[in-house]
Amino acid sequence: MKKIIVIKRDGSSEVFKKEKIVKACIAAGADKKTAKQIADKASKKVYNKITSLAVRDLVLSLLRQKNQKWAENWLKYEKEKGKSP
Repeated sequence: MKKIIVIKRDGSSEVFKKEKIVKACIAAGADKKTAKQIADKASKKVYNKITSLAVRDLVLSLLRQKNQKWAENWLKYEKEKGKSP
């Protein structure tokens, strides 16, 4: 698979890592199996030079489809850490 570059909020870039989505989903309350499923779906929809905000929105949408509470947990964590868009 070709490396996908994600453009971060500060303008820097990094290689897309599915593992980061798995960790974030687990932190939001998803079990490991579901977190991997969400990461797999998200990885099929990302494209080169996608923004981190677009990845965030995609993952939040997928989380919401599985469990609304997990999406709320993600947003609560973002707000507490001052990372809200």
